[in-house]
Amino acid sequence: MQKSQRIKIFATLLLLIVTIFAIVQIGGDKQMSNEELSKLADYNSEFYDEVTAKELGMTYNEVLNKYDVDKQDRLLHEFKFYKLNYKNLNEFHIVGQTEGVSCRNKAVVNYSDFETATFLLFQNSEPEVEHECNGDPCTSCSFTRNSEGEITGCNLCESPTSGICNHKITSGG
Repeated sequence: MQKSQRIKIFATLLLLIVTIFAIVQIGGDKQMSNEELSKLADYNSEFYDEVTAKELGMTYNEVLNKYDVDKQDRLLHEFKFYKLNYKNLNEFHIVGQTEGVSCRNKAVVNYSDFETATFLLFQNSEPEVEHECNGDPCTSCSFTRNSEGEITGCNLCESPTSGICNHKITSGG
């Protein structure tokens, strides 16, 4: 075997090893610790950035209209907006709560309207998917997540214990 052939085989094997290592590293990075999953349930954690409608380039009502927030809910709740761009998660959250009465949370997964360069580098082309947790009566609704941080449903109501948080999924385009 000639020296040039051995170099080509060596280079090919090296490239294959580097590729396999990169794939393993990317896949392994998706698993989240319990601490990370706990922070994903807390809008006050460093994982979330509260944003204003103005920062999104819209008015408060334009944001609520875009994501079909019910007019009755607008009378009951004051909504806050949060963005999440952590690991493989790109989400926009609309959170409304009336203390001791009800809650309305909506998360837009694969959110594509953020205008930051960092987000655009990691943006995927999957369609937006909306998740909603609506509780009535319920003082606090939050999303459940799998080990990769993907939303899977809604947690049970904290109070009253007879309250229900309903989970709804809507696919966008």
